[in-house]
Amino acid sequence: MNLNTLPGEVLFYSNDQFYQFIENCLGVDQMNLLKVQSIKNIRTLIKIPDIFSALTIKCKELADLKSRLCFVDEDNNSIIIKVGVKMDFDNLIAILKEKDYKYLKGTKKSKSSSSSTTNSLVSNTFVLNTTNSNIIDSPLISIPTTAINLMSVNDYIQVIANSIEKYSINTFQNIILKHDDACMIHLNQSGTCIDGYIKCHCKSAIKLPFRLNTKSFQLSHYFKHLKHSLCSMMKKKRQELKKNSNLSHNINQNNILPSLDDEINFDEDSDILEIQRIKNVRILLQIPDVFSFFQKNNKDILKLKEQACFIDDDPSCVVRPGIRSNIEQFIELLKNHYKPITEPNHAQGENSCMCGFLNINNGNTEHQSKSFVHIFGNLDLIDSNRVFACEDSTSVVSSVSCDSKTNCFICFAPKLVNGLPLINQFQTNSFNELQEWSQELEKSKSINANLIEPLLNKSSSLIHSRSYIIASYGSDNKYSVKSDVFPDDRENFSSCVKITSNDVLNLLKDMNAKGTYIYRYLLKLVIITYIEADTDIFVRLCYGWILAFSYRMWWCSIQLEETYSQQEKDNHFITRAAWLSVEINIHCLTSLIILVLQGVLPSSSLHTHLFSSQPCESTFRSARALSSTFSSITSFSVSQFLNKIEKIAILNHFKSTEGDDVKCPLKFPIHHKNKHKKRISSTTSLSSASTTINDIEKIIIKAYHEAKKIMNSLHLLQILEENDLGDIQKLNSFVFDQLDSKYKVDYCYFNEIDLQDSADDTNNIQNDTEKDVQIEGYYSDDDNPDDYHFITSKETFQGMKILDKIDLTKKNIYFHIMINNKPKYLHKQTAARLLTSSKNCLSSDRLTRVQQTNKQK
Repeated sequence: MNLNTLPGEVLFYSNDQFYQFIENCLGVDQMNLLKVQSIKNIRTLIKIPDIFSALTIKCKELADLKSRLCFVDEDNNSIIIKVGVKMDFDNLIAILKEKDYKYLKGTKKSKSSSSSTTNSLVSNTFVLNTTNSNIIDSPLISIPTTAINLMSVNDYIQVIANSIEKYSINTFQNIILKHDDACMIHLNQSGTCIDGYIKCHCKSAIKLPFRLNTKSFQLSHYFKHLKHSLCSMMKKKRQELKKNSNLSHNINQNNILPSLDDEINFDEDSDILEIQRIKNVRILLQIPDVFSFFQKNNKDILKLKEQACFIDDDPSCVVRPGIRSNIEQFIELLKNHYKPITEPNHAQGENSCMCGFLNINNGNTEHQSKSFVHIFGNLDLIDSNRVFACEDSTSVVSSVSCDSKTNCFICFAPKLVNGLPLINQFQTNSFNELQEWSQELEKSKSINANLIEPLLNKSSSLIHSRSYIIASYGSDNKYSVKSDVFPDDRENFSSCVKITSNDVLNLLKDMNAKGTYIYRYLLKLVIITYIEADTDIFVRLCYGWILAFSYRMWWCSIQLEETYSQQEKDNHFITRAAWLSVEINIHCLTSLIILVLQGVLPSSSLHTHLFSSQPCESTFRSARALSSTFSSITSFSVSQFLNKIEKIAILNHFKSTEGDDVKCPLKFPIHHKNKHKKRISSTTSLSSASTTINDIEKIIIKAYHEAKKIMNSLHLLQILEENDLGDIQKLNSFVFDQLDSKYKVDYCYFNEIDLQDSADDTNNIQNDTEKDVQIEGYYSDDDNPDDYHFITSKETFQGMKILDKIDLTKKNIYFHIMINNKPKYLHKQTAARLLTSSKNCLSSDRLTRVQQTNKQK
């Protein structure tokens, strides 16, 4: 075979096609040399530094092949590769490397060719090539500029590029259009005129009219081209985004390896990762050497070791070079994909909801887009260095409104990036766009609130801590988890306390109702462990593990019953959410205790009975109370809640400071759900000198034996012992394996630095608004006012804020429209109400209930 005329597809040969190619070029022995090393494709062949190094291994598997390809020096046990064999391989690899280099160079050249067009800034004239470009006409205005100070051409190009980038962030999901990457901006200042056009990478050219009154270019035609026309460049970017999203999803899920088989050609390679239970990228990238386990003498890996390694005459083994190269290339590939996909772009922080961080120092009276680290740094003012966070939601009235401070429409359902809502996406100066949002986008049906509450130290002068609202945003409940509790089985906390009282338990015990007794006894342990304030910390730990082990034994005994269907098994056990909650809580409590013993956390971190969503519910109750106790509106919209936050913060400040005043305290009413919040007793303090990790282990072992006694009364231990699960280690391993096979863990994370940069960018929106209006074309309200043309017989518009003239400083809060061929200014809040098709209210509205009652009478 002539190696100088190899086809281009030779670089993609693999497996049988690859081996056949080597056999045709070099021979059978040379092909077997690669096959025995698991070198299965061209990419691996050219990456391995020395393909003959495997022949130096003293291995029976290589003896026959070594005798045909080498001269063996029996005196000093060395080998010499036959010259012809070595030269054949060297020539072939050199040609393949050269071919691979040309292929990669050509690929890079083709990628950069689309952005290689030079921007002719100094030419006096521009000629649009109408032969190869589809020109989209728009009125081109050339205006004399002799008496006007204009920016330089380069400055205008930068301004237009920034406008396009911001428009893409606000309009397209996760697509950011940058200059040179999406288009080329051509401007020409000839004498007293300035004009230009944008050359999109889809080969369309869009003219840029220049407006003298605002000294800006009109970009609306280019934006319409991106949004509404069949732009091949946008289509390609959406396809790339979808591909990256799929890869990002695969990267962060378990069992991702099969999804990349086509690219890496796994067989023994995937077995090496699977036998070590490496199921996700996060673990794989943290392991320094994935082959180290082959050095262990274990019968479970013997078969895989024979397939993946050369077994030396001594007990050692050497991984086959092809397998090692495959996995190393796979890891490198994941590193290249993992970094850009999992780290969010700072520009994606331009978000899609009203979400503000609040400053603790100023009593939550100022909205600050600050990181949590900065907020926690100010906690020394109230003598606290630890907080706990909580989140909850409540229903709201779906009513769109406009915030004049941020020029943002509130109540449209937010988009989530890495689980976080984005800020201030719904900003527009286009009435048509607002109309599209009202018709197509979901409205927020509930509002989420995130709060933190400081944990007071022993030395703190405060008696009660107060919560701080750090973020709030609307939600359409799209990603809410459906409740697995039947409505008929729901009970509030007061009912649970009653049915688990000592009197009820003693009655059930006397009636010999063991099953019901144990079920309610375990429920009582939940209350003692996580809710009651005066429970000793080690009692919490013991009871928490009794619960965990009892539920594990109960669940295993049901799963081992073969006569039941899966539905019947689920019906005979507590809900999955409740069980996982018990497991997560006890592990978190154990970790907290260990960290306190090690001095990492203060003892105030053990106030676990405070860790609940009650601060959020209390905030919602305060917001409803601010609507007036005699008002029929018991709920609020997203905008109304955000406006009440500052008042709630002031009330909380009064409660905390005035209520703790020893000389003249103010008494505030306390909700019955918050009555348990009182000064913490010393039962939660730990002494690192008297308590050790060994003591914690003894408590856990004691809890296991107590759980066995409880389950033994129901004759469940016999089932476990019959299936070899009577030991604590075997029981835990069985439960872990079962849960690990049924549940997937999302290991995605986001870069805090990028989020902080995003927050800083958001802070500058208010300062840049006026500049944006003057320069950026899509913020200008002069663009095509005829698009918002209304025909009506009315001459006056009572109750609607429609004006003939406005103050230019308030230009951002008005839409420029045409009514009966006359220019008018429509207030954005009026526009939002005008586009509201129905009056929304909740079932909790008292006026609605009264009206329904009257109709029934």
